[in-house]
Amino acid sequence: MKSFPKKIAIIGLGLIGGSIALGLKQHFGTKICILGNCHTLSRSKKAKKEGIIDEIFDINKPDNGIKFYIIATPILQVPNILSNLALQIKTGVVIMDVGSTKEFIIHSAKKILLPNITFIASHPMAGSEMSGFENANPNLFRNKPWIVCTKKHHLITELTEILGAEMILMDAKIHDEYISWASHLNLVSASILTNTIGRQKNWTEIAKIASTGFRDTTRLASSNVEMKKDIIITNKENVIVSLIKFQKEIELFINMLKSNDSSQIASYLSNAKTIRDNWIDKY
Repeated sequence: MKSFPKKIAIIGLGLIGGSIALGLKQHFGTKICILGNCHTLSRSKKAKKEGIIDEIFDINKPDNGIKFYIIATPILQVPNILSNLALQIKTGVVIMDVGSTKEFIIHSAKKILLPNITFIASHPMAGSEMSGFENANPNLFRNKPWIVCTKKHHLITELTEILGAEMILMDAKIHDEYISWASHLNLVSASILTNTIGRQKNWTEIAKIASTGFRDTTRLASSNVEMKKDIIITNKENVIVSLIKFQKEIELFINMLKSNDSSQIASYLSNAKTIRDNWIDKY
């Protein structure tokens, strides 16, 4: 696409940042120069060596050739990065984040950035329990929703088309509420389930017989801890609501077991199967 910048910077080269870089490289080849950095210089050098990026980006040294910055770090790092960038970049620059909560980041951007800088608050609905650019995949976003909570901009339109994602415009408050159900409750419950089982006195023996059921239901417990922590903290009100309702659902099921009503239990399990099967078929 002719209007897409020939030089961009990706700050944070984890799974998401690395996958964006590979997707753009797959599309543009040598026609694009991608600068990037990780949380350590050694990781940044490794990313360059492995071809994830073309050059290492130094956030303390402005590069007037960069017109598009993508921030893909843990959420609580975003305000400091915005503050650093705001001191150095010029008019006409676009900054985009890909964090999993949006109200916190949009509020930070409004306080920090001047009006001459365009900010895009976005959230690609794709990921894995595997972290780091070593697990990056250029097709990670293909056919996945990519939520945008600010005004539509041609760069996010082009980016989602290049990466094969489906752009969805959504209010930030609604996004944070919905995402607490679609994603954040799952992040927390996977860790709660894992800790519940792992704290049993016979865990060593239990672990020997645990198989695919344990693996599949606890998968998200293995995802990036820093990323999850920031997500949960910056959306805690919505997460608390979802956890309280989850707790009530557990209590409901306990009462079913106590009543020994097999038909009620079967109906409950059948309803859950129908909801998930329909979701799989449609989405």
